[in-house]
Amino acid sequence: MGLWRTTFFIYAPEPAMQEKPRVGALYVLAGSVMSLGAAGISAIFGHPKWIRPLVAAPAILVGGSTLMDPTSQFRHLAAAVAFPFSVVALYWGLRHGSLHGLKQGG
Repeated sequence: MGLWRTTFFIYAPEPAMQEKPRVGALYVLAGSVMSLGAAGISAIFGHPKWIRPLVAAPAILVGGSTLMDPTSQFRHLAAAVAFPFSVVALYWGLRHGSLHGLKQGG
């Protein structure tokens, strides 16, 4: 939803037209924080090390490009590249032992 709101192809000097991308950028940054949190939880659960960077990739690529240039379309390209890998890593982590780390620790 954040990327949809930040689709911005024209110059918009009006504040009303600039509000929608600003709110979308906040959604993108919130999603980036959640992606980094998921990578941290993956580390706590003891998932393989290849999962952590793939889960954090959207936060680094999409969130980082949002911070660098809020009106750039690079974050849409970064999302197209990072999200499929992140979904695979999230699925693998959920499917193969998301609770094993808690059961062994307690």
